[in-house]
Amino acid sequence: MEFVVSAPGKVILHGEHSVVYGKKAIASSLSLRTTVKIRALEENIISLDFSDLNIKESVGSGDLTILESQVSGSLQEPCLPNESVRNSLKCLELQNTNVECLLKQQTIFTTASLFCSLRKISGRKQGVELVGMSDLPIGAGLGSSASFSSCLAAGFLTLFDFIQTPECSENGSNKRIWSKLDLELINKWAFFGEKIIHGNPSGVDNSVATFGGAIHFQRGEITPLQCIPKLNILLINTKMPRSTKKLVGLVKERKEKNPEIYEPILQSMDEITNAVMKAYDQICENCDDVTMSKAYSDLENLIDVNQHLLQALGVSHPTLDDICLTCSTVGFHAKLTGAGGGGCAYCVIRPDVSEEAIESLKRELRTRNFECWECTLGGPGVALTSP
Repeated sequence: MEFVVSAPGKVILHGEHSVVYGKKAIASSLSLRTTVKIRALEENIISLDFSDLNIKESVGSGDLTILESQVSGSLQEPCLPNESVRNSLKCLELQNTNVECLLKQQTIFTTASLFCSLRKISGRKQGVELVGMSDLPIGAGLGSSASFSSCLAAGFLTLFDFIQTPECSENGSNKRIWSKLDLELINKWAFFGEKIIHGNPSGVDNSVATFGGAIHFQRGEITPLQCIPKLNILLINTKMPRSTKKLVGLVKERKEKNPEIYEPILQSMDEITNAVMKAYDQICENCDDVTMSKAYSDLENLIDVNQHLLQALGVSHPTLDDICLTCSTVGFHAKLTGAGGGGCAYCVIRPDVSEEAIESLKRELRTRNFECWECTLGGPGVALTSP
């Protein structure tokens, strides 16, 4: 048995930081995807080949036996393995403690935990070969780990026949989408993977990776957006590492010190999110050119104001400001996405913008040592892409 699974990354469009204080935020899937080829093996091993993470390793039968003895839970209620089991596994012995080595260890442990948990429930004895690659940069706030976890969850649930091979394709594409019921089970196990990696995730990233489209989330409630236009955006990576925890802490400290200043900023960000959803509705209606142009102008203005408010909170960064100014100089409108302090920004590309103008902007951004990708919002979630 051999097949290929892919899942999208995600981008937070509006509501960064204000969402921490009970306001709405919007997140969407990206056309940038993680892809994992899965092949069943008779041998009791996990073979991993993830070139993006520089991983080419095997988890042997001894480690799988130890891990399987420590996992529990049911198909509908996954149970996290005890962290102490890590110290018993030969495959997780660290040569050193640099970031790359720790990331490898986390990836291997997440993969093995998902596999052993589902294999134990299935009662089967078999191995698996995994070959993965991703369009998504690691650690840039674009949901790369959730995209990976969603691929693993869908792949292993299919491998052990817990979900049916999907028949329907996404708008005639080669992406076959599982039923809503199966997607809910995939999401549950993708969240399990995210918990192993992040400890206490929100569930937003894995939900977008699994279901695709766009969502708004508020106070822990995740709601699919009925309409998300297939907007083209330019996603720009500062390549500047940042700490979400520190940036959230910075805003908290400022708000506690001057609530009368910062609460109106957060409330304004919530109103921007509401206005953006109205602009999305207008764009989705495919109205006349004049109305469509106004909707895009409204959206661009809201992007600008949102970025200025994020700057006022203190979560922007000179590299992000440089990106926004570079885009603005040639008529594009950009804002940071995610925690800020580095990471990524995005700008919306109007449908009437010439390819020449887009390429010119890309060249200018690359000369400033930024990475950029042209991509589309609101595409499908996790999907079977072959056979």
